[in-house]
Amino acid sequence: MIYSDILARCLKACVPAVCFLITLHGFTLHGQEASEQLRWDRISRPVKWWAILHPFVAPAAYYITLETLRITDSIRMEGTLDGEKYGGCLDAFRHASWMALMSREMRWQKAWRLGVAHEKGNRIAWQRAIRKGLNPAHDHADTEMDLFNNCRGLRIGRLHSSFGRKTIYQAVIDSVIHGKMMMISRNSRGAYLDVLGNVIPPDSLKGRWFTARCLVPTRCTEDNLRE
Repeated sequence: MIYSDILARCLKACVPAVCFLITLHGFTLHGQEASEQLRWDRISRPVKWWAILHPFVAPAAYYITLETLRITDSIRMEGTLDGEKYGGCLDAFRHASWMALMSREMRWQKAWRLGVAHEKGNRIAWQRAIRKGLNPAHDHADTEMDLFNNCRGLRIGRLHSSFGRKTIYQAVIDSVIHGKMMMISRNSRGAYLDVLGNVIPPDSLKGRWFTARCLVPTRCTEDNLRE
């Protein structure tokens, strides 16, 4: 009876972990069709292992990821930030708010490891896409951006641990607007820029993990939003 109870508890703990994995994949492919988001084979090994090793905080991670996607969509519709899902201010907000909320529900080290696992999964997905002859958009610059913003989010979450979630969201937005987050450098037409401000030829970005793309502080002022 004791062993059956232990097994039942383990299985019960695995259910939210599986739900979390599916939802986190939706976080990675935010904006794509639901059928693509729910493909189990697309979830990376690092993220699976994180959920398996942390089954008791997986439920919190599951609901936080859902809420992060929801609030990010809301901010995109309101036009509070630039609306760039990948590489822009909205992307910075998504990662920072994700980690800020995670750090309130679990030890920040666990949240950080989840963010790292997420980025390791992106690298694996990039390698697989290259082997298939595809040109994935995510590269080293995206990973550096995400990890930086994750770190900022963890700090915000720890500094505002006694405040409500609305306060945390506003703190993240303020950090993005005041240039305390990072984004991929682009011009007003959306072309990527190098460290000297020159437009990067699109062909030079294909099939390369390390590219000339670089990070700059987030620019989400009212003038920038009107461009």
